[in-house]
Amino acid sequence: MRKVLYKKRFTKNASKLALKCYKYIVDILNRTNADSECLKVGALTENDRIFTDSNGITDPWLRGNRSFTEIALPRSYMNTALDLLSFSNMANDNLTKDGYLYPALFCFRQYLELTMKDSIHYFKVYRGETSDSLLGYDGIHSLKDMWNSLSFYLEESEDNIIVEKLIYDFHKIDPTSTRFRYSYGVGKNFITQKKELIVPYNDEGFINVVNLRNVMLKLYRYFEGINGLARKER
Repeated sequence: MRKVLYKKRFTKNASKLALKCYKYIVDILNRTNADSECLKVGALTENDRIFTDSNGITDPWLRGNRSFTEIALPRSYMNTALDLLSFSNMANDNLTKDGYLYPALFCFRQYLELTMKDSIHYFKVYRGETSDSLLGYDGIHSLKDMWNSLSFYLEESEDNIIVEKLIYDFHKIDPTSTRFRYSYGVGKNFITQKKELIVPYNDEGFINVVNLRNVMLKLYRYFEGINGLARKER
């Protein structure tokens, strides 16, 4: 009997907490509107600075520590992508839904780039191909090229085949890392052959956010494992 009562009470409390969290997120969505919030802060002044010191120990710390940022930045971009997808899924209007999707995908892409480059670096360090004090990152932004470099250090497996397919799928819609950063693509001027034409991106249609989130998490689990292996071998 006690177990039943406890279960009911626990379920009831969990439901209340879930509802409270939902209302909190909806409240954030309703308040996070730059058009209205900018009217509350007044005009710019000569004393305004982008970065100012804080004595609050609970405030975030803009670190210069490499070992910290190497670990924190990729995961932070991933977590931000997940948060933005949640916002997109809960929004009531399509402008907000669509708008949050782009930075979510940008942050996820940034996670993929950071984690792959980091793993490549430490595999190279382990093999004596570079020094840990050297950058060791190729100056590329193509996810396909990064994966090809990383897969060189991996044993053949079914997981790697699946991941390669997913990375190549992402590469098809964002080959130059600009798809989620700019509102337009670039095309060549037929006369000068220079990339200077503004061209529209292909319309990819409706996106299943739940599926997107699940696959992102599966890739996160995979790449965290690869990165852990690369750092262990160092």
